[in-house]
Amino acid sequence: MIAKQFDGSRRHVLDWVESSDFLGTVRQWIAPQGFTVASDAIRMPSGWEQSKESRLFDKASPFLDPGRKDTVRRWWLAHEGNTPNWDLIVQAAGRDGPALVLVEAKAKVSEFDCKSKPLLYRSEDPEARERTTENHRQIGRAIDEASNALSSQGICISCEHHYQLSNRIAMAWKLASLGVPSTLVFLGFTGDREIAREGDHFADDDHWRTAFTEYLKGVLPEELLEKDISAGTASFRVLSRSLPAIRDSRPTAERRVGRVLKRK
Repeated sequence: MIAKQFDGSRRHVLDWVESSDFLGTVRQWIAPQGFTVASDAIRMPSGWEQSKESRLFDKASPFLDPGRKDTVRRWWLAHEGNTPNWDLIVQAAGRDGPALVLVEAKAKVSEFDCKSKPLLYRSEDPEARERTTENHRQIGRAIDEASNALSSQGICISCEHHYQLSNRIAMAWKLASLGVPSTLVFLGFTGDREIAREGDHFADDDHWRTAFTEYLKGVLPEELLEKDISAGTASFRVLSRSLPAIRDSRPTAERRVGRVLKRK
């Protein structure tokens, strides 16, 4: 079976998790927190043959026990619905028990979304639309709860701005409040000239760090990077890292042909 083709950060994550440098790099990142990652630790995705991303607290997720999954699900959603996908999750061990490495990957500056959470209706059924509205409100309440708890540390997350960044931080906070510490890594893949025009793709580590620092403004103080952020029961850290893309994305013309064939 031919593996499905991906481009941008999805391609780079899949290439990276299959590389010989993967475990060593992750272990280096998390060592300051006292975390370890076993050689056979569960990771999603695990490579091109197992490219599915994790939703963390859906029924199929291997990363949380059933009780915590249920707690997080009820905190985030009022009804069954879509939950955030993670570009990569790696099972880890902390000083006192299970821990997680949560990775949000980017390959170009324009992926930094500062917008509010959209309310998208995917059904004409009135009851389905009402469930969507109630889920939207519940997510807002969840992020507000996390924001209120974190505000004393200078963190300002919201559904009204930087929603993608906010939901990642809120989720790390909730996990830590349930006793699951994490390393939340924002990872930029550099040097992929095919994914975007000059100035949009990350040219190098300096470009990534400058763009990411700008993205954080008004949400997470830069001085909190690499530091423990307390959630009471446990804590989490936010890291900014970059890696060179192992290979470029497919050329734009090839990607365009693939999209046309898929629609047919």
